[in-house]
Amino acid sequence: MKVSIGKAARELGVSPETLRRWEAAGKIRPERTPGGHRRYDLATLYGLVPRHPQPQPEEPGGDAAAEGGGRCDLP
Repeated sequence: MKVSIGKAARELGVSPETLRRWEAAGKIRPERTPGGHRRYDLATLYGLVPRHPQPQPEEPGGDAAAEGGGRCDLP
């Protein structure tokens, strides 16, 4: 899917300026509309940016339970 620089930046968690720098460095090559606007292929960009695993919700009996169930016992 081809998207604008703003949408591509939001999807990747980077700034539009970062995408412009990557283009200037030759790391990516966006298509241009007849009006000169950049269009990025998200599938290609996803291959360039390492994805961080999403944090998993804590399960009952996890670390918080082992450490007092999330309570703070003051002296």
